[in-house]
Amino acid sequence: MGKETGEFKGPWMNALVGSVMKIRSAAYEVRSMLGMPVPMPYFHALNLLQNVNYAFYTVALLNMESNLTPLILFIIILITVGMREVAAALANPFGEDDVDFPVHKWISQLRGTALCVHPSNVPVTLPDTEPDAAYLASTSKRLSKNAI
Repeated sequence: MGKETGEFKGPWMNALVGSVMKIRSAAYEVRSMLGMPVPMPYFHALNLLQNVNYAFYTVALLNMESNLTPLILFIIILITVGMREVAAALANPFGEDDVDFPVHKWISQLRGTALCVHPSNVPVTLPDTEPDAAYLASTSKRLSKNAI
């Protein structure tokens, strides 16, 4: 970093920018994979198949001529619709629902643990002396120049 201009320079800056761009593209790729979009024709085909099965159940149960036919049909439809909802909830375990995994909490815990075991993690000590007036004046002058 240049002391006068406050700009970052050097070949390491290009490496840093390249690393940041790789991390950014990896994050977008993870986000895309977690989206897991289900193709709409597939979804509608499964719903159509489910409704056709309900029609077959209805015809089959009506041929039994029983008073329990509406109850049995209701139970069958309740179970299959419930299974479909459970499958939809399990399809994206990393979302924002109440039953999803707490990924953000896990990431913060992992980062905290990684910082604790990192070899360069040393306690920071504060200087014993106050900065002198000349240093403070030069720093404020430099900052006011950059602000203009």
